Amino acid sequence: MDRVRLAEGIRHGQQAEAFTGDRWTRMAGAGTVGASRILLLAAPVRARRWRVRVTQARAHVRVAEFGLYRSAVG
Repeated sequence: MDRVRLAEGIRHGQQAEAFTGDRWTRMAGAGTVGASRILLLAAPVRARRWRVRVTQARAHVRVAEFGLYRSAVG
């Protein structure tokens, strides 16, 4: 995979303010998520398990989508 897509269920507003790949091998980190956020990884990654850890939020975070993708380019 070389793309990660996260989306919040924003019916109750955008809540996630920061997230990371946790203490496992960190692949990416960023600020807000909102309706949709696509992270481009530096290089393709193969893994059996993926985890997202929200490190800062205004209120309860409602993850609507967590997707892993491989681009056709490269």
